[in-house]
Amino acid sequence: MMKPLRVDKEPCTNHDKHQHNVLGHDLVKQLYIMLRTCRIYEATNENYTRQLEKFGGYLAHAFERYDHVTLHLSDGYLFFNDERLRTDLDGYLIVKYLQETFSLYCCAGFRFENGTEESELSALFSILARLNPVEDQDNRTILLEEMKREMLINVSLIESDEQKSQAGKPKTIAEKRKLARKNFFGAISAVGEIVGQASPEKPIAVSKLKRVVHALVDQLLSDETYLLELTALKNFDDYTFVHSVDVCIYAVTTGMRLGFSRPMLAEIGFAAMFHDIGKTKIPVDLLNKPSKLEGSDWDQLRAHPIHGVRILGDSMTLDSNTARAMLVSFEHHKNLDGSGYPYINRTSPINLYSKIVGICDFFDAITADRKYQKDKVGFDRAINEVVRLSGTKFDPLLVKVFITMLGVYPTGTLLLLSSGQLAIVISNNPEDIFRPKVRIIADTRGLLAEPIVADLTDFDEANDTYVRSVEHPVDPNKYKIDISQFILLQE
Repeated sequence: MMKPLRVDKEPCTNHDKHQHNVLGHDLVKQLYIMLRTCRIYEATNENYTRQLEKFGGYLAHAFERYDHVTLHLSDGYLFFNDERLRTDLDGYLIVKYLQETFSLYCCAGFRFENGTEESELSALFSILARLNPVEDQDNRTILLEEMKREMLINVSLIESDEQKSQAGKPKTIAEKRKLARKNFFGAISAVGEIVGQASPEKPIAVSKLKRVVHALVDQLLSDETYLLELTALKNFDDYTFVHSVDVCIYAVTTGMRLGFSRPMLAEIGFAAMFHDIGKTKIPVDLLNKPSKLEGSDWDQLRAHPIHGVRILGDSMTLDSNTARAMLVSFEHHKNLDGSGYPYINRTSPINLYSKIVGICDFFDAITADRKYQKDKVGFDRAINEVVRLSGTKFDPLLVKVFITMLGVYPTGTLLLLSSGQLAIVISNNPEDIFRPKVRIIADTRGLLAEPIVADLTDFDEANDTYVRSVEHPVDPNKYKIDISQFILLQE
């Protein structure tokens, strides 16, 4: 009868790093040998039993120090009990073999509890020997079922990095929309709190805002649909804070189309959040003035980029993130043809991030729903205005990318369809920007009890035509439709 490998731990106050690494390398190497041996020899073979005993001996030695033993891979590196093991060329070959083996079972490695029995080790390698993992089947589930059947209570699989990243992520549309609302409104609240308290005496809580930006970036990379949908909500009282979040979302999504890396997306998102911080130094009455601005009013308003640079310089530690945010704050109203503000007596190229944020800022501002704003335009007219200013105010290439990202009919646009139905655009179709995905909310008889999600790329093969097409955008106010109630609709 096989004995358990459990060993009572000796107290270890002075952890010997060298011995830890040596033991880790021995365990990894012996695991590699056992994975190969079990596929060549029967369990009764002398070489098989000798190598199994050797692996068990290393585990027993490890249990003198640890409650458990984990051997796994992460980002191409070997880890023994969560400490990275340095590897040489031979180690690289072992890593490569383990990586291929673990990936077939959709795991990162194994965990052995102090108390693992030799019979459990024998059963584990017997299972691995008889299984024939292939790429088109659920090898992980098969392996787990076999381990459960053999009652391997002290041996378990370690999740891969990919599985960890997917754990807890929303899977249904309702879950994704719920997370988007949480991130969106949480970002607005955080910006309001952080920006409103910025002062030389109380530095901006940079780490908190970075977490907010990273949450937005993560969701946009996963699925941009639901955050872009929320940018269509325009009837907020705290316009400046909502505007900052909208511009952040637009800028990050544009960066995604340009192939920005994740760190770059976080950088431009962070800078976009602060692009209008200088407006906190502009009198509220001036910002909300319903009548046409006079010359002195414009002078005050056009000073907000300089105010922004000063606020950021006074309220944040000067590093690359701060410098980039200061540059975007200063340049986002500078135009491609050299016009714009603030005026400087020299010509210099505008930073790429500033160019992107400038387009996003302009689009969001002219589509804002503010009571005092008489020149608010619909999404379709806003797109046309951005295109019209391409080459003078905006970089033509970036305009093209921005339009492709939003689509001809941006999220939140109300459309009249060829079917006579009214529909709200919920996402762009990258393959055909003229045929977005929509939520049908009304027909010729009035509002529907339950909106219908439809894809305008749906094709009727029998009649050789699209099921629905866009007739033209319409003004929601004309039909007394509150777009926000459908955007915030629970699914």
